[in-house]
Amino acid sequence: GGGRGIVLAQWREPGGRTWRARGEWPREAVRFSTERPDLSIGPCTVRFTDGRYHVAGRAPEGDDLSFDFQVDPVAGYFYPPFSLDRGSGLELGYVIPVLRGRVSGTIRSGDRAWPVDGFIGYKDHNWGYWDRVRWDWGQAIGEDLALFYGGIRAPAVRGEETLLALVDRGGLLQIFRIDRIRREGRFAAPGVADTLAVPARLRLRGRTGPDSIEVVITARDAVATAVGEDGGAGSFVQIQGAYRLRGVVAGEPIRLEEIGFAEVFVR
Repeated sequence: GGGRGIVLAQWREPGGRTWRARGEWPREAVRFSTERPDLSIGPCTVRFTDGRYHVAGRAPEGDDLSFDFQVDPVAGYFYPPFSLDRGSGLELGYVIPVLRGRVSGTIRSGDRAWPVDGFIGYKDHNWGYWDRVRWDWGQAIGEDLALFYGGIRAPAVRGEETLLALVDRGGLLQIFRIDRIRREGRFAAPGVADTLAVPARLRLRGRTGPDSIEVVITARDAVATAVGEDGGAGSFVQIQGAYRLRGVVAGEPIRLEEIGFAEVFVR
């Protein structure tokens, strides 16, 4: 009886300026389908037509922001739905229908317009019970190879398990179990408090049978969002980083060097 819809938009400009817009609407203003990914929240809509996603909308009164763009999925670059059920009311699900997509359209604010033609897009979707859940998540998307990794931490989950998946134009290539994500050094980003322990590097190693992989992510920029009242629970940090991947799959060496994205929680 307490459903609602929330739309968030965040823009990070070169030099460190970050702005955010947030809109919230009652459940009566939310429309969704159980058969298609179509969704409406107030004036904001997602429509799946002719094999592509069309996203359009505007921020509430007071935030002069509007957006209208399309995401055209590249065939093969997706990860199928998976779920995690550890009991105690914790059930999580995730799917990545678009791991690599071609973006076209415009984002506007006042008299300024940012064309996003030629950008690379990404779409994921989650469901389940995510209260008090924290995660590690990251992705890098190249021309012929893409990767993502994810790990979940929650009161009902003992320990931590992180998986890293490689995807190419033919689909899923390999899945690795990562022992742990090593955080190295500290990174200072414009607008991020010096007291936050934002890692300068993230290092992941994994092995599946004879296949092996090592990924090093070197931070280039970061945006922090306080968690809990007055930030007492730390901060959720989004990192732009340079990915360097080296490994062996099916006896063949693989490598990827690309700018990607990562998410961590820090104090």
